[in-house]
Amino acid sequence: MTSSASRPSLDDVLDAYSVEPDPGHHTLEHYLRSYPEFAKELVDLSRELSRAIPENPAPLTDSEQAMIAAAIRRVLQEKEDGA
Repeated sequence: MTSSASRPSLDDVLDAYSVEPDPGHHTLEHYLRSYPEFAKELVDLSRELSRAIPENPAPLTDSEQAMIAAAIRRVLQEKEDGA
């Protein structure tokens, strides 16, 4: 039995799953059996990875661009304040 001290973190498990060559049903089942404590996060990631990516997404609106710019400014300010 593996001790909890040597168990991988949530981030490690999600990173490993995300780079699986075939993150389909059987791989997800394996991860769910191996890491039941991360079941919700694994299922969420599986759904995200299986989403279709539109070929020609609509361009961002001015409002969306402004929200992104504000978020970037906020993160940079927080980083500057914390440094």
